[in-house]
Amino acid sequence: MSNLAEQLTESEPSSGCRLVSTDGRTLPLLGTELLAEARGGVARVSLQQRFKNPFDEPLKVTYQLPLPADGAVSGFAFQLGADRVVGVVEPKGKARERFEEAILSGRTAAILEQTRSSLFSQEVGNIPARGEVTVEVQIDQKLAWLPEGAWEWRFPTVVAPRYLGGAGRVRDAQDVTVSIAEGGLEARNHLALTVRDALATGARPTSPSHATQASDTKDRVEVTFAGEQGVALDRDVVVRWAVAQAEPGLTLDVARRESGAASGSAHGLLTLTPPAPAARFAATPRDLVFLLDISGSMSGEPIDQARRVALAMLDTLSPSDQLEMIAFSTHAVRWTAGPMEASERSLQSARKWLDGLRASGGTEMRDGIVAALQPLRGDAQRQVVLFTDGQIGFESEVVSEIVDRLPAGSRVHVVGVGSGVNRSLTMPASRAGRGVELIIGLGEDAELAARRIVARTDALVLTEVQIEGTAVEGCAPAFTPDVFAGAPLLASLKLRPEGGTVVVRAKTAKGPWTRELSIAAIEPGEGPQHLPALYAREAVEDLELALHAGRSARELNPRIEALGVDFQISTRLTSWVAVSQAQTVDPRSASRTVRQPHVLAHGLSAQGIGLRKAVGPVAAGMTATTVASYSLAAPMPRSAPSPAAPPPAAGKPAAPPPPRRAREEAKRDAADLERSMRTLDRSDEESDDASAEAPSMMEAPEGAPKAPGSARGIAGAPPTKAKAPAKKSGPLDKLAQRVRSAFGGGKAERTRDDGRRTFRATIVKHRDGTLVVRFEVTGGPLTWAPRTVWLELGNGERREVPVEVKLTSVDCPAGEGLTLTLGVTAGELPAPVVRVLVDSAGEAIALVL
Repeated sequence: MSNLAEQLTESEPSSGCRLVSTDGRTLPLLGTELLAEARGGVARVSLQQRFKNPFDEPLKVTYQLPLPADGAVSGFAFQLGADRVVGVVEPKGKARERFEEAILSGRTAAILEQTRSSLFSQEVGNIPARGEVTVEVQIDQKLAWLPEGAWEWRFPTVVAPRYLGGAGRVRDAQDVTVSIAEGGLEARNHLALTVRDALATGARPTSPSHATQASDTKDRVEVTFAGEQGVALDRDVVVRWAVAQAEPGLTLDVARRESGAASGSAHGLLTLTPPAPAARFAATPRDLVFLLDISGSMSGEPIDQARRVALAMLDTLSPSDQLEMIAFSTHAVRWTAGPMEASERSLQSARKWLDGLRASGGTEMRDGIVAALQPLRGDAQRQVVLFTDGQIGFESEVVSEIVDRLPAGSRVHVVGVGSGVNRSLTMPASRAGRGVELIIGLGEDAELAARRIVARTDALVLTEVQIEGTAVEGCAPAFTPDVFAGAPLLASLKLRPEGGTVVVRAKTAKGPWTRELSIAAIEPGEGPQHLPALYAREAVEDLELALHAGRSARELNPRIEALGVDFQISTRLTSWVAVSQAQTVDPRSASRTVRQPHVLAHGLSAQGIGLRKAVGPVAAGMTATTVASYSLAAPMPRSAPSPAAPPPAAGKPAAPPPPRRAREEAKRDAADLERSMRTLDRSDEESDDASAEAPSMMEAPEGAPKAPGSARGIAGAPPTKAKAPAKKSGPLDKLAQRVRSAFGGGKAERTRDDGRRTFRATIVKHRDGTLVVRFEVTGGPLTWAPRTVWLELGNGERREVPVEVKLTSVDCPAGEGLTLTLGVTAGELPAPVVRVLVDSAGEAIALVL
């Protein structure tokens, strides 16, 4: 495989993951523990992660951390020896700057940055050689209510691969691409959950995800995993407990921060327990639309579970309802040309069509959403039920389509299926669709799941709910959802500290419904301190939804940042950072960098997401997270429609093209790349160094159109030996520049550039005339002794600059996998730096930025 092809394969895979070889090495993550306490629909969780540096050099470990999408990350700290270092929330850029400054000064530091609402990037730098550190993350989250009268606590432990579409479609593709450990992980998860609710008579906490055990005390129940060895980090942790029936009415818990910007107001959590319905709302015919994700990531158990739930829901339809079904992968396909009455004959046809669905291809969810939200009957309530694992990287596209296209009176409900559902999609999509979100694990009772969905959409008790009163300054979420029989409503409030009234108004089938509460003045430091964080998290989600609706980012982003800083919670624009006071390592020492991988989520098919084994041995000297014996297949082929499905109805509007790159331009680039890669392959096969190519497990079926960009040799080919010296620049070099520009940079390059050994580097500081870059040694050892340095600028200028010794790694023989730092006095520059050219112990190297 050419160096260009290798970089493309590793830089932006369409399925959003790469398999990595652990090769028997010790990875930094030793284990995790969940310490949680739940009461009244809210849980406070402390996630503790233990890391050990297995090297003789300082270590920086990066870990993609899954966290609850509905949780407020309200605390961050780490323990190093006897010292506990507590973090603070700062604007994202400032937090990153502080973290990098700490690393350069030899202090241990940790940073937690939000990538998506359920996906965070955590870095811990300068872990001393052979040392251990425990990182603590505190999360406050609301629990889900189940119609059978139980609370559900769900906590993610694994990051599943996301489909990313074409190059450039997901701007932060590198941040959401996950590394999957080829041989699994030894790290295990432990649980200590305390439930303080009054349980229903004879009820015990249960878990559909893991074997658990419970022990009772006077006022609580303790839940742990069965056995002492812990469980694998491969699925959500789910615990449910049935509670005693609450009396209808309102309850309000209030709190006020003791100090800080958020202490100027009080905050509360309002719980509305609905009355038993004295009468039912008049039945309204439904246009029910099943929108089924049949992409490659749904293959195997996920698609089987989604099918079972959909089949069970068919049994809930009445003859006055209309049914439509749309399946999507690379393209959307329909059950019929239009909606059908829910007659027995139609339902038989629907069951047959569902049975014939098979999962493959990409996840072009927008096409399905556009088709599903076309209104049909003016007198019908259109309810879209989306079945998906949510594994896409362009979540904002889908949410924006729902916001833009949702017809009045319609709802979008999202059924997340799998062991690691992407709730960064399912939660905001249901919020935008004014519907409900329900997560169903693999192996759960499909009929019970179907009843839960129907109960959350059918037994309506209160509608047009409004919360107001003299004490109320704000409510989050801004749109208060309808209330269904037996399901309490939880709403976060911003309150005047002097107190007043809280009034809830709504409509029932018999007419208006009103309840009122009076609250006294609330003093600083009073009440449960998680309540302000919960309000802030809901308020942030409201603002993010407003951005999807087209509101100005210039107006809303400062408000999101202010909420994060004032309430000390993570947001898209604010990060947690913790820095030790004392120096813990030699700041000039060479170091190690490891990206901690995940295991493949339980029930997920490696073949379905486009991973295949490459031929050839793992290169010697690879670090624990180097892409090794597996690589990604080319973009996934389109899914062939079921024979029972006719083509889409004429006149249906298609989804708009990807916002960042036109499809036709992508096809042209892919075709150019395919022709060029084939030329390279033929050249390789004619040489003595040619190797056999591994077959792809994601190639299109016989007769199916080939996916754009599925060039032979781009992915899955064995590593090749070093090629002959670089030839004169030609058309392929120009194509390489085009493709690199489109795909972005990948790993450190192993090629030579104008006679220089070339590495990919990162700027960690560029301020006050000082430039500091960091890079990892790849492609063999390097004698590090920088003496002469030139900066190559974007305007073509090249200038020599002095080395700042205090900011530069000491002279050393740097082996494969070591990370080195170079600091120079750059002064004022007329253009950006594109390369740093270094004479290191007589060897010419280039650091590409």
